[in-house]
Amino acid sequence: MKLPIKSLFALTLSLSLSGTALAHTDEILDQQKTPHGGQLRMAGPYHIELVLKADGLDAYLTDHAGTAKPAAGTSAAATVVNGKAVQRLVLKPAEGNRLHAAASLDAAAPSQIVLKLDLPDGTSQSARFDLNKPKQAHHDHEHGHGH
Repeated sequence: MKLPIKSLFALTLSLSLSGTALAHTDEILDQQKTPHGGQLRMAGPYHIELVLKADGLDAYLTDHAGTAKPAAGTSAAATVVNGKAVQRLVLKPAEGNRLHAAASLDAAAPSQIVLKLDLPDGTSQSARFDLNKPKQAHHDHEHGHGH
């Protein structure tokens, strides 16, 4: 049986894209070694490493290959849920690829955080972080899907 070129192209494209989607599940990202010891999530064209500290919240922006992306011109809003307490924070660009919000946070307490990025091009991306999850063994991650 011969497949038409369009069908063959569509099949090849769908198979290559399914591998890309699987490479960025939360479970896979939770296994990645992060530069600052935070939790990693995907938000559109970015990976965001979220670091909860006693003096606030840091978010580091990289592309899918781990290259730092400047935070200048980007803002973010975080909703931090810790038990029944809800705190809303505004993160502003700091140096390099870091966004920061000063706040008094209990870094040892389990939290869930929803982060919404407002990017310089006018688009928005969001990611959900579940800091209740125990840290898994970290592995270096090679992206073999052409980002």
